[in-house]
Amino acid sequence: MNTLSRRDFITGGAAAGALAALSVTAGCAPKASSSADAEDAASLAQTGGYSWENAPEPIAADAISETREADVIIIGAGPSGFCAAASAAENGLSVIMIEKDAGFNANGGAFFAVNSTYQKSIGYEVDAEAICHQYLEAMGKKVSQKNVWRFFDRSGEMADWFCDIMAGYGMEPVMQGIGYEGDPNNEAMPGTLVLRGGENTPTDVTDFDPYTCDLGLGYVPMVDYLNAMTDYITGLGVQVDYETASERILREDEGRVTGIVASQGDAYIQYNAAKGVVIASGDYGANEEMLEYFCPQAARFGSDLMISTMNTGDLHRQAMWVGAAMQKWPDHAPSGFCGDAHPVWNLNVNKKCERFTNEYTSTSSLSWAIMQQEEGKTYSLFNEKYASQLPYVPGYIGADVPTPSQMIGAWDELVEAGAYFKEDTLEALAADLELDPTALKKTVDDYNAMCAAGKDTDFHKPAQFLFALDEPPYYGFKNGVCMLTVHGGLHVDEDSRVLTENDEVIEGLFAVGLAAGDFWANSYTTRFAGISHGHNMTGGYLVGRYLAGKE
Repeated sequence: MNTLSRRDFITGGAAAGALAALSVTAGCAPKASSSADAEDAASLAQTGGYSWENAPEPIAADAISETREADVIIIGAGPSGFCAAASAAENGLSVIMIEKDAGFNANGGAFFAVNSTYQKSIGYEVDAEAICHQYLEAMGKKVSQKNVWRFFDRSGEMADWFCDIMAGYGMEPVMQGIGYEGDPNNEAMPGTLVLRGGENTPTDVTDFDPYTCDLGLGYVPMVDYLNAMTDYITGLGVQVDYETASERILREDEGRVTGIVASQGDAYIQYNAAKGVVIASGDYGANEEMLEYFCPQAARFGSDLMISTMNTGDLHRQAMWVGAAMQKWPDHAPSGFCGDAHPVWNLNVNKKCERFTNEYTSTSSLSWAIMQQEEGKTYSLFNEKYASQLPYVPGYIGADVPTPSQMIGAWDELVEAGAYFKEDTLEALAADLELDPTALKKTVDDYNAMCAAGKDTDFHKPAQFLFALDEPPYYGFKNGVCMLTVHGGLHVDEDSRVLTENDEVIEGLFAVGLAAGDFWANSYTTRFAGISHGHNMTGGYLVGRYLAGKE
């Protein structure tokens, strides 16, 4: 069983290391890169330019030791790859899925879908057109609107399909609690589903919610989903080849993609695809060259703060070597995460002990406010009384709400772990956080005066979320930012077909999940919490159907 407590996830670089452990099955470390990386670097040094602009020489036919055949070859064993494999195999196609790591890739588990049967059954049906328009506005319409409408029109269908499969493994959906409910600027859209009943489902009420009182991402049910999907697709006859890295995509001159050449240990294997090759290999977050060029916002984090430590953009580059383009809009959207949400809603200061934002905002937006501060670090302050004041968001609709004593117990565990500090005076807390005690006391005094007046004259945080730090004990922690993923990828149409820069279809080549672009811009928004997984899974589900002639 793969589990990771949120108490293992602290901040900054530690966050990336902790969650990377969940990217493969237990006991398996990810490979750093494919065997072609050294060759690619040498090619770059000789020719100049970027690595994706300089295709290496083809792998010689006499170097290939084996050929394997299937209707569909899928590259990448994550949510989108598993959904593509299941959907294609259900519809009668033979499928081989390869993965360069020793096990599947899983983190998180909440996925957003529009008007699934479950969502409607509990009374949360939404106006799909209206919220799609809101999403398009959030993205500044720097996306393929056809691709976005495809998701909003079909994601509920995907959710019903996926939940039906998971029901066979004892898992059932619940809907994640709606953050910022009643706040028109931040309110999360209903539709974020989580499946309970797997081995990773926690029993402690404070561990259900990724935004309760810890510095982490909650429990990781995606591990349960993909364990179940492994059994499901194997039963459908899907072959899964782990520790197998794609090295080249095979394309007939300017025509159809016919397969790939992959490395498995010291051997090269050719995989021929009668229907298509599906790239489901994730983002490029661990590739510093690509970050600097395609997502300089994320490059500020450095690859050591990226969660996706094994996602090196191999397939983005291989696709570009055969004529593919990256998405039309160059603004690739990063997904920042600043850890603990509920305590950071109270009082946040930077290194100069100054407030810098309305703290009651979405995790993604708060991340970017934090990144603008000195060293990209801030400090969150609250007191014990806050446990009975905080605007609690339940982990899921109908979940038990932790009592104040349970919240305080969770905070005290983090004190013992060294992640939080707890003191009876602000001066002592300032010393723990390495802040100027005089400057900190002035900011707290000013904040307390605004709380008493019921008016935040600095950043206009709603009055109902102004809680004074007027009595001990006080808590505080250093709040850093990690990067969950980069939302920017290959140029694709609404059927996930990979396109050239001139919008021409490369027949036989598809991209889904984080490898697919044209769906994101600006920044990931937690107003649609779980839409990354939802988009990945919907893309996989639909591309399997498309390859089988069902779309």
